[in-house]
Amino acid sequence: MFVNDKWGTSSRSLESAPLGCRGSMWPTREQLVRLVAAQTDLREAVRRSSLRAGTAHALIDFAVANPTFTVGRAAQHLGVGYGRANKLVSDLVDLGVLAPLDVNSGYDRRFCAPAVIDVLLAAGTDSG
Repeated sequence: MFVNDKWGTSSRSLESAPLGCRGSMWPTREQLVRLVAAQTDLREAVRRSSLRAGTAHALIDFAVANPTFTVGRAAQHLGVGYGRANKLVSDLVDLGVLAPLDVNSGYDRRFCAPAVIDVLLAAGTDSG
């Protein structure tokens, strides 16, 4: 979606975009809509849980913006210590919101939100 004054912010703006841009804009818009829906679902999963840390929602937002990440990067982004971030990541893994990318790796493991990865990978297979 566009945010400048020329085209506004509605999906109708895409219809007034230059012809050469439309082909790539609609799939991008649809992917963004699906990412926001995934983010909302992930946040709802945290709301339904007993987890009450406000940083849990911030970590979900971080996972949407950074499809793979380490606990260290999450700690840095959240402004918390490594131990706190590690516990939070572990809690979200237990909820099924996050998952390790490689369960066999030890040091510097990478995590992701599978729902986000699904949206990103589906973009390459959509025939829309």
